[in-house]
Amino acid sequence: MSDKEMSRTLRLDKASIRNALEELGLKREETAPQTEVSLKFHFIAVLFIFFSILLAYGHTLNYAFHFDDLKTFVENPNLHIKDLSWNHLSPILHANRPIANLTYALNFYFDRLETRGYHLVNILIHFVTAVLVYFIFLKTLSLPGLEEPFSTLTFYRDKISLLGALLWAVHPVQTQAVTYVVQRMASLAAMFYLLSLLAYIQGRLSRGKGSRWWLGFSALSALLAFGTKENTLTLPVIIGLYDLFLISRFKIHFSRRHMIILLGLLAGLIVGGSWIYKLYGSTGGFLSMLSANYGTDEMDSMLRVMTEWRVIILYLTLLLFPYPGRMSLDYDFPMSQSLFNPITTFLSLLVILGLIGYSLRIAKKRPLIAFSILWFFINLAMESTFIKLDLVFEHRLYLPSVMFFLLFSAGIYLLALRFHIQRQEIVLTTAAILIGALLFMTHERNKIWKNSVSLWSDVALKAPNKSRVINNLGKAYLEEEQWSRAKSNFAEAIRLNPKNQEALNNLGNAYQRDGDYERAIKYYQAVLELNQNNPLGHNDLGVAYQALGKSALALEEFRKAVELDPYYTDAHNNLGNIYLLSSQLDLAMVEYQKTIDLNPKHPMAHTNLGLLYQKQGKSKEAIAELRMGLSFNPRSAIAQFNYGYLLDMMGQKNEAIVHYEEAIKWAAPQDAAQVEMVKQRLKILKG
Repeated sequence: MSDKEMSRTLRLDKASIRNALEELGLKREETAPQTEVSLKFHFIAVLFIFFSILLAYGHTLNYAFHFDDLKTFVENPNLHIKDLSWNHLSPILHANRPIANLTYALNFYFDRLETRGYHLVNILIHFVTAVLVYFIFLKTLSLPGLEEPFSTLTFYRDKISLLGALLWAVHPVQTQAVTYVVQRMASLAAMFYLLSLLAYIQGRLSRGKGSRWWLGFSALSALLAFGTKENTLTLPVIIGLYDLFLISRFKIHFSRRHMIILLGLLAGLIVGGSWIYKLYGSTGGFLSMLSANYGTDEMDSMLRVMTEWRVIILYLTLLLFPYPGRMSLDYDFPMSQSLFNPITTFLSLLVILGLIGYSLRIAKKRPLIAFSILWFFINLAMESTFIKLDLVFEHRLYLPSVMFFLLFSAGIYLLALRFHIQRQEIVLTTAAILIGALLFMTHERNKIWKNSVSLWSDVALKAPNKSRVINNLGKAYLEEEQWSRAKSNFAEAIRLNPKNQEALNNLGNAYQRDGDYERAIKYYQAVLELNQNNPLGHNDLGVAYQALGKSALALEEFRKAVELDPYYTDAHNNLGNIYLLSSQLDLAMVEYQKTIDLNPKHPMAHTNLGLLYQKQGKSKEAIAELRMGLSFNPRSAIAQFNYGYLLDMMGQKNEAIVHYEEAIKWAAPQDAAQVEMVKQRLKILKG
């Protein structure tokens, strides 16, 4: 007799029947006997995941670095290690987010700043994480005593797990965590988080020495997660809820083993919290760091929390309707002004409270559904509540979305059973269509990450009134040497936000490039009026002063810039130029060497060091440095000119002509006088 028939006959609920049977010492099979999933199926599943991810992300290997990539590792000399000695690695491991930053440092060591290696690591992390998602789904659906309707799906648990992992892996909302290199922090943290959970499940269900090894491995993975990103501090809570809801089934046993596990979870919270306290000096220091590096202080905490209620609903709709046209790197999301302004703030709160309340109400009868709902909200809690971070980023869904896809894939099979769809081909075809559609959208969404112009053009289309977005589009045009477009975007960014220091500075640079130094100086001074401690403003003001022949003022500004930021390579290089022009060669040498030590690929530092050697009569060293500078930036007009001049003086006229012509090709408008001199020299050389 089945549970349903027994329940109808005795007029008791199924839980009461199970309890009565247990008290009588009888054990009832709740589902058909489970068979082990074969190694062959695991192998096929891993291959499916691998090739799906390859199709979705394989074309992104040569895509550019973007936005926070630059300050995090591209321009961060602390991560530009020269060898793998402890002296180089130790400072990284004692700084914030040590595990994530260690991977960037290793990427730099092996790949320098070639993007292919960085993207390859991100894709591999995503692949490993997707495999972990598959095994967690499989372990969860294989748990004894799984509630209905999931107990009826035991026979399909391997296919449901694979489908869920594939849907998660190729969903377009994950592109930001995979293709945007800096968000390796999110994907790597999720990988260690899920590895810790999977090891815990395995250890919890095992016995003897094997159990202790698995639990120890879970603890180690948790430490790696904590060292990758701080939002993983929710891990002990999630593990505790998983055990309570899905393994213990709300039956608390105070055995020695359970007490050790409970103490271990508490220790995890304490260790993670202590680590953060040690790194940042205090909880306040941690929050300040997050706001400074990843958000803004110009935000009322309570209004932010209310706005995040609406953001969470946006996240849910992105999971359900992942049209790439709705996605963006930088959202212009309006703040809530009160509980009822806009009214969607209150409605969003009702939905969130309703979902959380529903999960608590059904926790004992439907623990998997309840746990999956709580998983979503708990894993969003740190980044989507009171900490003053930017309001919306899609990579924040990378970990919280995991259990959504278990419920979604199980739902497909449940619908098939409910409508008596016996032919497996129909279910598989439906799954293939879904995966194919998501794959196509992910492939298309990835295209906008190809370069800065494609990325910020897409963002500007969706957030035309956000100053930061328009400024970044201007910077993208600047990289592509589309000067007029860059200037118009910088001007628009300033119109949208007159206090945008970066846009003011960038517009100053644009005018400086046109040779309008007086106008450029006004913009740099506007930057420094807003913030006297802006090293970029001081450096660029110094460049303008130097161009006008005001060397003393330029020297003062460059010194101020390196005082504010000792790692500012351009400022060190410019300070060296002032010393070189005043024939203080020893001081110039010190500044150029500092620049190269901080950034071995700084083209102008090598070029200027070549000029210094030329002044000292060291032609061999001068040629080597000038060649080095050109290898890093062949479009440098000054490097081409100086190399051509040196070859000219050495009598190598044919080679000199080539480099003089390149200098003319890449010269900026403010180099007009020098260009005219080069043209005159070319006439003589060509005779």
